[in-house]
Amino acid sequence: MKKIIILLVLVASLFGGEINWSEDYDTALVEAKKEHKDIYVFISSTSCPWCAKFEREVLTNDKVIKALEKDYIVVHLVKEMDDIPAGYSARVIPRHYFADSNGKVFYTFAGYYDSEDFLSTLDEIKEDKEDK
Repeated sequence: MKKIIILLVLVASLFGGEINWSEDYDTALVEAKKEHKDIYVFISSTSCPWCAKFEREVLTNDKVIKALEKDYIVVHLVKEMDDIPAGYSARVIPRHYFADSNGKVFYTFAGYYDSEDFLSTLDEIKEDKEDK
């Protein structure tokens, strides 16, 4: 019985939520204007273990997915494969940018955050924006 429960948990984790990523930055800008949302840009690298951990553990969390998709058009760029827009840097990764629908960055940070810290950061960003 214990093995069956473990197997079910593993299978459930494989089919966790997925983020509906925008195909590219320019498309995200158009979508953001149309939907009156901001943009979240996640820049990763194919050789970055912290990026992979963030994708695997945080970007599959249902609460994170709901929070991002409620307020943002989300874009994932891979520095070795995608063009990084002007004004964005991929030197330190993982890199997170929050921008308005015109592409003006209003918040950025680098590094790995676990789900709880990332959700807390999303709340802080939202509160700061509402205060302005």
